[in-house]
Amino acid sequence: MSILSTIYSELELLGLSAIDLRIILLKVIAIIVTIILARFIQRYSIRFIRRLDDYITAYDLSEHTYRVLNNILFVVVWTLAIVIILWIMGLTGVVAGILAGAGFAGIAFGFGLKDVISNFMAGLILAFDRPFKIGDTIEVSGFAGKVTDMSLRMTTIQLFNGKAVFIPNTNIITEAVINYNRLGRRRVEISVGVAYEEDIGKAIKTILNLLKKDERILDNPEPNVLVETLADSSVNLNVRFWIKVPKENFVEVKSDITKAIKDEFDKLDIEIPYPRRVVISREE
Repeated sequence: MSILSTIYSELELLGLSAIDLRIILLKVIAIIVTIILARFIQRYSIRFIRRLDDYITAYDLSEHTYRVLNNILFVVVWTLAIVIILWIMGLTGVVAGILAGAGFAGIAFGFGLKDVISNFMAGLILAFDRPFKIGDTIEVSGFAGKVTDMSLRMTTIQLFNGKAVFIPNTNIITEAVINYNRLGRRRVEISVGVAYEEDIGKAIKTILNLLKKDERILDNPEPNVLVETLADSSVNLNVRFWIKVPKENFVEVKSDITKAIKDEFDKLDIEIPYPRRVVISREE
């Protein structure tokens, strides 16, 4: 009892009453609860979305989308938490000043950073529309390669020659995008020239037998070989077959089949012609 009386006497010296002390304690508790709730919401909201996504099979969110959502939730939750804490502390004027300042700053930055903001919004659209994901092979803005990273501002594509290209997201959502992995399969086309003197039917049958033996080539759609053009020195055949992507390497399979056709034609003495030039010299 003497301890409480001592505390009250000290508070009276500071100009504080027991009611003031209770108000301060309540505010401290409210601030602590706000911080705990903010941490809880920011941490477990993504887990809740993941579980909800597991139940809703019609729309499967990617890891990139989860990262975007997590960043947005972090900014929104802690911004609201700071505003609530300032309001609890009675700093409503500060809150109003921050909101007003944010409004003016938003207008100023909006004019100066309109390209950055448009890329940011485009990144949000890509995160939810998902025309491609990390690891897909795509072609956009004249560049073709594998997607290695996706941020809210730009998408990184590694070209087949090893170079990295950083494409603004606004370019991606305003241009046509070719996704070679979206359907899970890709068609390979090879042009093969056969001499006019050779049996074209035999050449086509030889190629089809090769394609059927390769386990990497899909049976459905069925591989086919078409007569493409009657060129100057050869009958050009168009070899078409499908492979699974990204399981099979497009360039590797195309190279292997091209080599196999050449080797088989050599065994069967089927000529693959090449342009010939006749040089006529005139003696004077």
